[in-house]
Amino acid sequence: NDPSLVSSTPRIQFRRLILGPCRARTDQAAAIIIIDGLDECDGHQMQQEILRILSNYQHHNSVRILVASRPEAHISETTSMGSASQAFNVEQSFEDVRRYLVDEFARIHHRHSRTMKNVLAPWPSHEELGTLVHKSSGHFIYASTIIKFVD
Repeated sequence: NDPSLVSSTPRIQFRRLILGPCRARTDQAAAIIIIDGLDECDGHQMQQEILRILSNYQHHNSVRILVASRPEAHISETTSMGSASQAFNVEQSFEDVRRYLVDEFARIHHRHSRTMKNVLAPWPSHEELGTLVHKSSGHFIYASTIIKFVD
């Protein structure tokens, strides 16, 4: 209802577009806001401004905020200043995807042992497996799609 909101500061936009509606909710459960790809937002300064705004409301009862981003230095530095921020290492998901692919390719190799008798182990090679893990970016949906296609 307020066309001037578009040209307002990010802090005012957050209060009016996000915090206000969260406070107006009648149930007691906190709203969950997920911001994915903060590192793709327009410029380092804007990314840091968004994090500073969010950190001001980290103890607010009506909202919980999850920010997903690549671990850019300026983002890590800004989030380390907040007391309620918690970082998770995505590298663990790469290892989980690797383990999943190794197990599933072994299952496929065993299941199709007649047609795979001339295929040497390890299958796929360590290099090929590494490429698949890298291309998955830690996402199981990518790895699962590969397995379904191969199987």
